[in-house]
Amino acid sequence: MENKFKALRFIAIIYKILGIVILVIGIALSIALPLSAPQPWGSRIGAFLALLFATLFYALFIFAAGEFISLGLAIEENTRYTKEILSRKKEATSGID
Repeated sequence: MENKFKALRFIAIIYKILGIVILVIGIALSIALPLSAPQPWGSRIGAFLALLFATLFYALFIFAAGEFISLGLAIEENTRYTKEILSRKKEATSGID
């Protein structure tokens, strides 16, 4: 079976990779930035938690966009495959009459 929508598959992969990269960089920055800030520990912990939450939310959203594109492509592929099977079955049973 041929692979259709190659550009969408590429975009889905890019979104997934971007989500992982954002997660790794965001976690590193959420650890490094509060440690280098000249503020009391209470505000450093607050900054850490805020940056970590924002990173997790944004990375999950970007990764989910890639998965959503992949889901749409899988639904299309399965629908096309089911249509082919049903048309073959219909052709096979039409000669029985």
